[in-house]
Amino acid sequence: MKFYSALAWSLLALCFHAWLSVTLALEKALVEVVIYEHSSGGDYTTYTYELEGTFSNAGAATSAEGDILEMSEDACVTNMCADKLLFTHFGLCNTSDDGDLYEYGWVGVVKLTPPDDLNEPCFTLLEKVKRAMQRGATAIIFDITDHPEAATELNAATDQIARPVVLIDGKDAKKLMNIVKNQKVSRARIQYSVAGYTPQRASNEYFDMVIFMTFFILVSIICFILLLKIKWRQKQKESSLTRMALHALSRMETRKYQSGSSDSSSTREENGNISDTESTLSTQSDGINSKCVICLEKFKDGQDVRIVPCRHEFHKDCVDPWLLSNYTCPLCMLNIVERKVQQINQEELVTGLQDVVEDVSLIRIA
Repeated sequence: MKFYSALAWSLLALCFHAWLSVTLALEKALVEVVIYEHSSGGDYTTYTYELEGTFSNAGAATSAEGDILEMSEDACVTNMCADKLLFTHFGLCNTSDDGDLYEYGWVGVVKLTPPDDLNEPCFTLLEKVKRAMQRGATAIIFDITDHPEAATELNAATDQIARPVVLIDGKDAKKLMNIVKNQKVSRARIQYSVAGYTPQRASNEYFDMVIFMTFFILVSIICFILLLKIKWRQKQKESSLTRMALHALSRMETRKYQSGSSDSSSTREENGNISDTESTLSTQSDGINSKCVICLEKFKDGQDVRIVPCRHEFHKDCVDPWLLSNYTCPLCMLNIVERKVQQINQEELVTGLQDVVEDVSLIRIA
């Protein structure tokens, strides 16, 4: 029984671990960078790089796509702004409200640096993200390799933006920044990253997720049913033992205690069942039988005394609850339920033998 209970809890723990792993995996952002290079004949050759980042709590964990535009934390520098597609290096501190320079549908990439203690930042990171979104960015990718504290600042934001804010660092961040600085035309696609999946296999991502969740729910239901079955069996066993204990209790002798008389007449229970007179142990000495070992009080005249099959005597009100919960004599640990089972088996055996004898007699007469 303990083995099945431990197995059920182990299955539930595995299910929870799998669910937690999938939940955490959904917070990962897969950044697919596509590079377009001119080839002979006026065609384009494309190269794809797969990078991994993390969705920040400052933005929504949704998909996004657009041309990559390098952005600066500071104000826009004129010669940088003239580099790529007119607004490739947009300054996050730029206070210009000229909206004609920006078209919706680009992904901003920002290399964050540690803040300068001498100069206070023009805006908070969240405010800079909002300004970029207002100017048409579908998503912002922050390289936090040199400024990891930025992740804490962005994840602590309570005002979430409806577009993704992705944090990237390490080798993936280095590769992304090299692409941004060396390629004139590049495009980024941001989507969920499920552990073990690549963009080529991600087309079945949601279908596989449905399969996994279905399997998880089925296993959870099976574990729950198994636990209920184990509990039901335990209660059934306890109920059966209690019924047998009640039946055994109803067949035990009781007597009215009278001081100075060791041979007081025994009485039967209210239901009139025949008392169990079988004795397995010798009658105890008068000294021990003169008091109840449960409450440690001496018997008084007129009190109801319960006589257990082993001939030990106790106050009826003291020993009955004990027998119903423990099924044993408090002194010698005689199991009254086992005795009851043996008695039932003996009665069934005697009844069976009597039936056989009657059948043999009928055969002889015939």
